[in-house]
This record gives sequence, C-alpha cells and structure tokens, in this order.
Amino acid sequence: MTIVEVAVSLTIFAMVMMGVIAVLIQSRRLTEGSIYQNSANTIVQGYIEQMKNMELSDLPYYTSGGSLVAGSGTAADAALSYYTYTSNTLVTGPMPSCTANNDISTRLDESTLDPLFISPGNPPALATITPGAAAPTGVIDNVKLFDLNQTNSPDAGLMQLRLWVWVQDLTSSAIGSTAVRSITIIYQCRVPDGARFRYTIGTVRTIRSDVPTF
Repeated sequence: MTIVEVAVSLTIFAMVMMGVIAVLIQSRRLTEGSIYQNSANTIVQGYIEQMKNMELSDLPYYTSGGSLVAGSGTAADAALSYYTYTSNTLVTGPMPSCTANNDISTRLDESTLDPLFISPGNPPALATITPGAAAPTGVIDNVKLFDLNQTNSPDAGLMQLRLWVWVQDLTSSAIGSTAVRSITIIYQCRVPDGARFRYTIGTVRTIRSDVPTF
C-alpha cells in the first residue's frame, strides 16, 4: 500500500468518525433535552398535586369579575427571597405583586417554604409566548432553580423553571356547582446548551371543586 493510499484511507476513516461523533453528540442532546422536559413536567405536576390536596378554602382565586379572594397564604411566604428570570440572581423579597392574599402555600418538603403566587386575568395562548422574554403584563413570574446534575454551580447545568399560575372561579348555579376552581400552570423550562439556552414551554390544567379531586 502506497503512502497515497494510506492517506486516502485515513481521510475516509476520519470523515466517517466525524459523522459518527456528530450523531452521538446530537443523540446526547436529544436525550438530555427529554430528561429536562420530563423533569420540568414532573415538578409542575408535583405543584398541581399539592394544590389538589389542599383544602379548597386554602386556595386563593380570582372571581369572574376579576376580584381576588385570599386563601391561607402567609406573610412569611410573601417575604421570601426570589430569583429573577434573566440572570438567576437571588433578590430579597417581598415582590410588590406577591402578598399573602395571592399566595399558594406550596412546599418543597415538609419544612421548606416554596410558595407560588397567582396572576390575575386569563392565561395567554402558548403560541403567543416568546421563549426567554419577559412575562406578559400583570403575570407573576414564579422562578425556581433545580440542580438536576447536582453540580452546586449556577453556571453548570441548573434548570430554570418559570411558573405562571392562575386559579379562577368556575362556580355556576346553572350546573348546580357550589365551588369550582380552574387551576392553570404555564411553565417555561430553560437549560444550558453550550453557549446558549434551550427552552421548553408547556401547560398543565386541572379542576378543583368542593368534592375532593383525586
């Protein structure tokens, strides 16, 4: 085998290996994206389950006329520090728009406060949401950070989850209901992808009534 033949063989081998490596990298990105997306959906479902298991009177909500009816929120929840969505910077609370009146007293565990605050108005259509943009006017950003890779570093794989929450009164005498609430969470998941970010947007909805929902 001549030197030319060896050089051609090595060139072909390198091209094939580059293609294999590219496929492996893309496969890893898709798998990692699926893991983050499933994790985000599981976390949101966890918040929903907490709200479904609360006493209905503990949930704040907005009436059809736009009036806020307080639940069992606390000043301690409202005074918690919170993260900004642009830089993941921790800012000392309370936020002006977050009070005990619109506070859902969800928890990270039995002893760790992790509240959500509901927004007025109606949820926007998902198609109108621009990934990474500021929340629509009047919508409260509940920003949470999750260290899925256990890196303990803000720059090394933290998943940022933005939660926009609505609890609306659907009570209607026409159908004989005494107390019905619609719960909607629109979530936006942001994860590092090299020098940029990847976004996933989704929504979870459920109904609560004075009859326990399981």
